[in-house]
Formats: sequence, C-alpha cells, structure tokens
Amino acid sequence: MAAREDTSSSTRQGALEGEIERAINQVMLRTETQNEQFACEHDLQKIWAENRRLEKLLESHLSPKELEFVRCNLVKTLSTLIWIGWHRWSEIGRIFLDHYDSEGRHDRLDDSLPIEDIDQLADSSFFADSASARNFLHQQYTFLPISIVEDEDQLYPEARRLPFIGVSREVRQGSYGQVCKEVVARRQFIHRGTNMQLYPNQEVCHSRALSLDAHQGC
Repeated sequence: MAAREDTSSSTRQGALEGEIERAINQVMLRTETQNEQFACEHDLQKIWAENRRLEKLLESHLSPKELEFVRCNLVKTLSTLIWIGWHRWSEIGRIFLDHYDSEGRHDRLDDSLPIEDIDQLADSSFFADSASARNFLHQQYTFLPISIVEDEDQLYPEARRLPFIGVSREVRQGSYGQVCKEVVARRQFIHRGTNMQLYPNQEVCHSRALSLDAHQGC
C-alpha cells in the first residue's frame, strides 16, 4: 500500500511540475533566442497563484506561514527550479528558508539573485550536486530581466536579459555604438524618481554597446 501511495504521489507531483513548466513557457518572451528569452515576475506570480499551484507543490513540506513567505520572496527561484527540472521539494525549507548570512538575514531569496558562485550553489548546504548547480547558474537569468529606469544609464553583465520584445529598429550611430528603438515588456520600465512601473509596453531608445561584455540601456 505504501509503495502504491508513494508512486501515486510522485505521479501527481510530476504532472503538476509539467503543468507549471508549460504555463511558464506560455508567458516566455523573446523565445527566438534561448540566451535572450525571459519571463516577467508579474506573470510568474499569476502562474503560481492559479489553481493553488504553489500550495499543491509545497504544502506537505511547509507551514501556511512559510508558504506565504515563499509566495512573496521565492517565485523567481521556484520558477528557475521548475525550469531546470529540479524535484527535491522536501528540501525547500532547509535550502532556502533556513539559511542566513552573518547578520542573521535570509540570503537565498529572490532579492539575492543572481547567485554567480558555482561553488556556493554546489555546496552541500545548497544543491549538493554539480549538475543542478550549473543549470541553476545559467537558467536563473531567464527569470531576472532587467528593469529599465527612465533617463538612467545602466550597465549590466552580458548574462543579464534585456526586457525588449518585438523587432529592434536602428535609429542612429551613437558614441556607445548603435542606438536602437526597442519596446520594453510591460512592468519592466520604471519612471525615474517615482519607482512606478508602467503597465503598458513602453518604447525606449537603447544603445548597443560596442563592448562584448556589457549592455548599455538608456
């Protein structure tokens, strides 16, 4: 009986993981290039809230208070874990909720991303296997698109995803390289001084830096 119950539970978990992965894939933007595709946080929040998906996946491992904490602080991380095919949900609390920095603050939440140290990810207190560590290292950027701030120069490593959708249109040559007009995905454009995210798609000019290791947005 126990074996049949374990098999049934595993089957339900696998089906739920597949459902969430398909939902994420449907909201993915810029999918024509794998290293540029991204998903926005507001879409991820909806996915995990629909049909109580977060609760169904984690309620047997976390308390109601912990589930709410995860909903507010780990949606990008959870989405990355689904995307890389990670299944060890019983370890969510140990890895992400019970780990603190030297000052007693949680240091494995969404606001700590990206985590760029492969040794940290492969550590026994984290994934404890090199394959999951490598996959997370590369795929986390899919869920961390840059927010463009109005009238502000922004310099990011090449691994970060620019939140542009549609076809880029060159406007002119500038001191930083090609200046192109781009459409920014909704809620990825922030009004300078107000910290307000615009809900509609926003059109901006963007300088394609000549350097190969950085993007320059304006």
